[in-house]
Amino acid sequence: MPWHPLLVHIPIAFALFSPFVALYFAAYPARRQAFWVLWMILFAAFSYGSMAAGLEDAKTWEDHKDAVGSHRLAAEQFFYSVLVLLALAFTGNKGGRIARLIQLASVAWSVLVLGMCARAAHLGAELVHVIGAGK
Repeated sequence: MPWHPLLVHIPIAFALFSPFVALYFAAYPARRQAFWVLWMILFAAFSYGSMAAGLEDAKTWEDHKDAVGSHRLAAEQFFYSVLVLLALAFTGNKGGRIARLIQLASVAWSVLVLGMCARAAHLGAELVHVIGAGK
């Protein structure tokens, strides 16, 4: 059984909840930010794992190179946007006015990450359900 279909749903769940978690820590900056940083480390790790598994699985889908390439590009853009959010989580972990702005930027960026996730997920679902890759 390929790993990608099993792993891919974990980063999707992280993407769905990240704007709410970011908003919570932006609204309550006195709370410990360690949870937000840990959240983002796990988000990045699962995103990378899902992408790596997808690259491995894609080797069996030679007939659908264009669609696989589009999904792969969207997944890479999503992963790099997650890394930016991870950097924001680390830098927004300090106190002060700049940290507050970074926390607010994290909220906005997490919504962008969710959009990038939706794009990659849509292209992946199209690969499976419309094109029939992976069967």
